[in-house]
Amino acid sequence: MPTTPFPDSEEIDALQCRLTIHRRNLYRLEEQKAKYGFDVPLRILNEIAEQEEAIAQIEARRAEREIADLRSQLAEYQAEYRELGCE
Repeated sequence: MPTTPFPDSEEIDALQCRLTIHRRNLYRLEEQKAKYGFDVPLRILNEIAEQEEAIAQIEARRAEREIADLRSQLAEYQAEYRELGCE
């Protein structure tokens, strides 16, 4: 069984941290938007769109890294399985 963390796990953790920050920013912007009612400044609407886009990009990147991590783990387990003669 692999005993060392996979190299992409640090990137996944960093992406999760960035995702948390962007979600927090989005939440605060949504609160500001709610205070304005129907007369929301364009600046706030643009910032909301930017945060949503950043969140979507980070989620996509995190999913890619998680899939790569799983593939790497699978390859290691398959190699270990073969080494044990369990083909």
